[in-house]
Amino acid sequence: MEIKLNEEQRLYVIPCGKGYTCLGFDNCFDETSQLAQLLNAAPPNPAQIGTQGQYDYYQNLIAQFCRRPDLNQETWFDPGTPEPVKERLEHARLHDQKLRLFFGNRETGQCWLEENDVLGFIGRSMGPMRIPILLANRNSSGGGGILTACILRIIDAKAAKELWRQENYHLPELRVQNGGHAEYPYAVAEQNEPIARFKTPRERARWLAFMQGEIMKP
Repeated sequence: MEIKLNEEQRLYVIPCGKGYTCLGFDNCFDETSQLAQLLNAAPPNPAQIGTQGQYDYYQNLIAQFCRRPDLNQETWFDPGTPEPVKERLEHARLHDQKLRLFFGNRETGQCWLEENDVLGFIGRSMGPMRIPILLANRNSSGGGGILTACILRIIDAKAAKELWRQENYHLPELRVQNGGHAEYPYAVAEQNEPIARFKTPRERARWLAFMQGEIMKP
């Protein structure tokens, strides 16, 4: 398979059907490191990040992982996922617990204020690398993959009880603004730039409560 290297964007460009898919150089290195640790194989060489050789080694380790049912029956989490996050997600998956997830920057602890794909039940994908997925309800046949390494806070949605938060977790500084738009005059701003607009003060108040984790739906 002919892999192209996009040095500017630090991406492997990989043929996929009639198109292409991409894998970041750093993502490849991190996943290769995690696979190597699980398989007791040699760790990847940091000097080879972004090379064809490192991608080939990554594929080789995936093939080995696929042949190891003692390993590939477990849930595969993104490299860097905190252990408490793994534990909470697995508990929720096994006990049909509905969660509210908050995503953000792990280094700064600042929440991204995500509105979609943050509430649901935890499932798991098929295949040898079974990643956590978010299900709209218990009977959903599929859902989107969860960026587990970017989770900063977890709430039990039914009990409205916080289960875990990263120590430095925080919301960005938000301010309310009025005016500036005829149909949606009630705004929430970050650094004086509106990031959300609403028709009524009540809608704005519910959105703020949702972002703070006080209610589960805006």
